[in-house]
Amino acid sequence: MKQDLWLANSALLAIFIASLLGYQLVRQDAPLLSTHQIPQPTEPEKKKETAEAQALWNEIYQDDIFGTFFQDESKPSKQSLISPIPEPPIPLTPPIPESPKVEFIAPLSITIHGIIAGGDESKNVAMIADETNAESIYRVGEKIKDAQIIKIANNRVILLRSNGQQETFYLRKDDVPDEQHFADRWKYTVKKIDDQTFEIDPHRFAKEIQTLGHLIEEISLIGATYREGKPIGLRLGKPEKELIATSLGLAENDIITAINGISTVEQENRLKIYEDITQLPLGSSIKLDLKRADKDISLSYRLAKLEPPRRTVFPGLAAPAKPTEQLPMNRVQQREQTLRDFNRLHPDNEKHQQSMMAIRQRILENLQRRFQNRQ
Repeated sequence: MKQDLWLANSALLAIFIASLLGYQLVRQDAPLLSTHQIPQPTEPEKKKETAEAQALWNEIYQDDIFGTFFQDESKPSKQSLISPIPEPPIPLTPPIPESPKVEFIAPLSITIHGIIAGGDESKNVAMIADETNAESIYRVGEKIKDAQIIKIANNRVILLRSNGQQETFYLRKDDVPDEQHFADRWKYTVKKIDDQTFEIDPHRFAKEIQTLGHLIEEISLIGATYREGKPIGLRLGKPEKELIATSLGLAENDIITAINGISTVEQENRLKIYEDITQLPLGSSIKLDLKRADKDISLSYRLAKLEPPRRTVFPGLAAPAKPTEQLPMNRVQQREQTLRDFNRLHPDNEKHQQSMMAIRQRILENLQRRFQNRQ
């Protein structure tokens, strides 16, 4: 058996070798391909073929045996590259807001029992009692309920409420200003000579108009006014008291351009004008240049002492002649004469001294009460 298998394997191997030899003998190489390239059409030929093909397709479309072809006769439109200008928005006028209604608060229920006043108003002291008659001492800047004290004068206290309304309380009923009484006093403060010339008593003027701010408020000095972007002067509004403005020859919308030749446009000049005017002696003049309805006007104020006419008991009798010689008075007589003259010129001085003594007494009592409470 083993010999038969060996013979079979050997026969198969011989057949395989013979097949390889026969393949090598009969094998032939494939012929080489030609390197000749197919010629490519040129660009004009491509265009010609494209045109011919397009013409052929157009002919087929135009024949249109099924009736489905429609000739597009639309022409290309030229588009603008510039965007149109947008329309401006329609302006809307906002409605005018209604003016807020002014609501006045009921005045404070207080009473001024005394005032200690000196040369410096910021150090003045007032004794004020509320509705319960409880007294307290107040100074400028302190508050009473919703009001703040903004000024303590020798006979009145001015307060500013929370809503902006201003209230003035006087120490005595006789101190309440009367318009007629004020007019009688004011006519001896400013005297009109003609439409452009006036005389002013500086001492009386200082008593009626105590500060520069008071004068600005009374004549309603608004501030600088401009024309073509440049300041030309200080404009006056509607004055608080027509009597003062009219007596000084001023009117609404007047523009003060210069005072004593100094322009009112610059802030430094205004301070210099104030310093110069307050130092002028009696007999000096103040020249006021202003524009009124585009007209240049000059007003002149002469500083002089104005005295009211003296009253006589018997108008028909002449004043008694003064004695030619008088005996000299001693010191006691001179002091009594000075005191009588002072009381004659200031009839309320005795009442004022009594009120001052009452204030001092109350302050001492309050201090003693506080000292006892602390103990």
